[in-house]
Amino acid sequence: MNQRNDAIVKARSELSKLSKEAKAQIKVIAKLGGNIITVNQMLIRKYSLKAGSGEWKTFDDWRKAGFRLKTGETPYRVWAAPVKSSGNVKRVFYPMRSIFNSNQVCPVALNDEC
Repeated sequence: MNQRNDAIVKARSELSKLSKEAKAQIKVIAKLGGNIITVNQMLIRKYSLKAGSGEWKTFDDWRKAGFRLKTGETPYRVWAAPVKSSGNVKRVFYPMRSIFNSNQVCPVALNDEC
């Protein structure tokens, strides 16, 4: 494997681990009568507490809104919509989606000032 593939495998493994923890927390919340949320929603809640930001978008969504990533920022990961395989064997694959919070971006108009 090359470095890119190694990074993807590592990120996917970490996301799987975080997702298992999120599922366990969701079950506890449900038993206590709380609102049932999705794994992605739980992950974003945890990320928001860690990052101190509640606004999350993909790279493309930030770009369309007139923002750019600050140098050196790394993505947080959530699950993207499932993709069904075609062919004889029906399988479902869950790709990862990279998201960034408002602390990781700055307006394009500021150029290198942020």
